[in-house]
Amino acid sequence: EHRGLRKAFDRARAAQVARATGATFVAESPAMRAVVDRIQVLANTDTAALISGDRGTGDALVARAIHAQGPRRAGPFVVADGTSLRERLGEHGDAAETLDVGDALFRDAMGGTLVLDGIEQLSLRAQVRLLRIIDGPGAAARRSPWWHPLGVRLITLTRENLVGRASSGELLDSLYYRLNGVHLHVPTLRERAPDLCPLVVQLIDELEPPGTTRPGVTPQAWKVLSSYPFPGNVRELRWVLEHALAVAPGGPIDATHLPPEGLAGATGDAG
Repeated sequence: EHRGLRKAFDRARAAQVARATGATFVAESPAMRAVVDRIQVLANTDTAALISGDRGTGDALVARAIHAQGPRRAGPFVVADGTSLRERLGEHGDAAETLDVGDALFRDAMGGTLVLDGIEQLSLRAQVRLLRIIDGPGAAARRSPWWHPLGVRLITLTRENLVGRASSGELLDSLYYRLNGVHLHVPTLRERAPDLCPLVVQLIDELEPPGTTRPGVTPQAWKVLSSYPFPGNVRELRWVLEHALAVAPGGPIDATHLPPEGLAGATGDAG
């Protein structure tokens, strides 16, 4: 009974946090349902997480959801992309000074979550420095249990095959093992076809001004949308719908309202 109540509480809290942070997911497809289930499991741990997925799939949103539903949700959520990482872990200059600057990145995230986005862009020299920061002085406090106020949850986002990069020597094995505590892969939009229709509805609701009537989508437009592979994933779908809503004259979205330059080969007569 206690376990059942705890699960119900966790589900309710996750839903409340998702609404408050915008980290809501359409998960009609089995692939995306597995992601949502994995998020709830990871949120209650402090293990380093590696999130992989193509651009536009929502990997950053997954990272935010893990943070928002976990015990560190009251702490900072700090994102360091490839450019800022290269600057902080400079290719040149004094190594000790670089370590101090890089360690400050962890101090900024103390008590919360630090997201590393684009480590595949780092040179081996920068990777060594990052590993020294993770394992250097103060690392014990950063890896302390989740209830410790000085702890940091580490999440890494990648669009590359890090196993392959490690095998080829482009990524340090030791760094890969530090970052890949638990792996979660976010599927592409092509891999979650059952989510397309509810995603369109959700995105139109988000893009339309409050209080307005949600426009429909004609069968011709649905045919185009369902046949297009969306290499840009959900991000591209959002752009396509934003364009369509801007040019549609207050009525339903038709194939002629979809951007032909973005849906080349799928728009048919709309092109």
